Amino acid sequence: MTWQRQAACAGDPTPSDWDDEPYSDTAGAIEVCSGCPVKADCLAFALETNAYGIWGGTTTAERGGVRLQRKGQCGKGHDLSLPGAAVLVSHGARSYRRCLVCAEQKRRAT
Repeated sequence: MTWQRQAACAGDPTPSDWDDEPYSDTAGAIEVCSGCPVKADCLAFALETNAYGIWGGTTTAERGGVRLQRKGQCGKGHDLSLPGAAVLVSHGARSYRRCLVCAEQKRRAT
C-alpha cells in the first residue's frame, strides 16, 4: 500500500486519535483527512477491508452507511432502487440517498 506513505496522517505519533469509539473526539483526525492527497484511496481501502476507525475522513459508522447504499439499501434493508423509494440529499460536498420508507415510518411513530 504505497499510497499510505503519502497520507497526511503518515507517522502520526498519536494513533489513538484515529479511533472512533463512542464519545471520542474525531474532529481532529477528520480535519487532517480533509486535505489529504490520498483520501480517496484511503476510503476505498477502508470500504474494501471493513477497517475500524477514521479512514478517508469517515468514521466506521459512516462507512457502514456508504456500504449499504452501494448495495442499494438503507440501514434497515429497504430497496432504494425502487421508484419513489429514496431522495438524494446533499450537505455541502457530501450527498446520500434518504430512504422515504424509513422517513414515513418515523413520521407515523411521532
